Amino acid sequence: MMDAPESIEVVLINHPEIAPTGAGEPTMRVIPAAVANAFFDATGVRMRRAPLTPERVKAALAKT
Repeated sequence: MMDAPESIEVVLINHPEIAPTGAGEPTMRVIPAAVANAFFDATGVRMRRAPLTPERVKAALAKT
């Protein structure tokens, strides 16, 4: 990818006194749907259940 950065700096901040707020969960929820849609676009086979395991992918492809 031409626009990807060469490196990404990650900074971990340790604050055990602060309760987790779930900042990552809202963005993670859409990833399986996006991957399933890309799979459908590439294969014409719809995946409707996460996680998209190799077994489920093989089973879905075998039905076509």
